[in-house]
Amino acid sequence: MEVVLKFFQGFINMGASTLLPFVIAILGIFFGMRIGRAIKAGLLVGIGFQGLVLAVNLLITSVTPAMQYYKDLGSGYDTLEIGFAALGAASWTTPFAVLVIPAIIIANLILVRLKVTKVLNVDIWNFMHFLVPGALAYALTKNAVIGFIVAFACGKADENRNKNFEGGRPSSIIIGNQLNPKTLGALLAHFENKIMFQGFLWNVNSFDQEGVQLGKVLAKRVLAHETDGALKAFSDLLNI
Repeated sequence: MEVVLKFFQGFINMGASTLLPFVIAILGIFFGMRIGRAIKAGLLVGIGFQGLVLAVNLLITSVTPAMQYYKDLGSGYDTLEIGFAALGAASWTTPFAVLVIPAIIIANLILVRLKVTKVLNVDIWNFMHFLVPGALAYALTKNAVIGFIVAFACGKADENRNKNFEGGRPSSIIIGNQLNPKTLGALLAHFENKIMFQGFLWNVNSFDQEGVQLGKVLAKRVLAHETDGALKAFSDLLNI
């Protein structure tokens, strides 16, 4: 078992920037892309990921002096809320993040094959919802294996229908020959207008971010020390 753990640790120590292009290229070939295009896609993702690392490091470098300034004033505030978007992006910089992608996809394919679910989750970027708790575990334990296990074990059933995807519904796949500012802008405009128009038809608020609102509610409970269960455990662990 110790040999396996050492191999696992050594593999992920290569870094996500090195491993991610291989993982994306292999996934591309598996899903039917031409080898050349799959390799190109992997390289582009690797370059983009390195840019993400630089952006996160720049954010941390920029805000740390301001946070330290207010802390030195005796404000009592020594924790900075950077928002889930930045936190989610930062979670991709953990050393085990690259292994979470194939692990989740393989598990998902097995569940589809066994007819446990009808949903195939191909939104790889949003795997950060699993990576954030894994990144927290890694930050507390300095153990990438524990971080990977926590990230992989975060999926669960929920009574809230907004958090469940029944599957068996049509979906659209848009494939472009090239990603550039024009095509990316057109894609964003397409989905923004689609979501807005659907909201008008169904009389719902298309931009009501339930997860963001839940984060605010939980934060208020933590600050008021009105926590229980897992939330209390994390609060005690972080000494909040």
